[in-house]
Amino acid sequence: QPLCAMPRMVCAAPGYLARKGSPAHPRELGSHDILNFLPTGNTWKFSSASGAINVDLQPRFASNEAQLLLQAALAENGIAILSAYLARPAIESGHLVPLLEDYPMADGWVKALIPESRARVARVNALVQWLRVHLADPMASQSSA
Repeated sequence: QPLCAMPRMVCAAPGYLARKGSPAHPRELGSHDILNFLPTGNTWKFSSASGAINVDLQPRFASNEAQLLLQAALAENGIAILSAYLARPAIESGHLVPLLEDYPMADGWVKALIPESRARVARVNALVQWLRVHLADPMASQSSA
C-alpha cells in the first residue's frame, strides 16, 4: 500500500564541488564520483522539458543505508541522491548544495507491505490509514498526542 511520496534530490558538499566542479546537466555526472543508493540502481533517471534523461553511472560507493550516503556526501566523497527530508537540514546549514534542480527525479515512495492474509484485517487497515495521514502531515502526530 503506498503511504506517501518521498521527494529526492541530487546534492554534494561544497568542498567536493570546489575540487570537481558542479554538473550543469545529468550527462556530466559520468565524470564525477557517485555515491549511490542501491535501490535506485546504477541508472539515474531525470526529467527535463525535452523528455526523460537516463544516465548510466559507475558509482564510487554504493549502500542501501541512506544515513551512510549522507555522511559520505558530507565528507566530500561525491554526489548523492538523498531523500529531501534527509538532505534539507544539511542544505539549510550550507553543508550540502542541491544540484541539477532543473532536472527533477521522480519521487520515491514509502509503502506498507501487507500479506494478503492480513489485507482485510480492520486494525491493519486502521494502521495503514493512520500512517498515510501522519506521514503526509508530520504535524498531525503532534496534534493527536
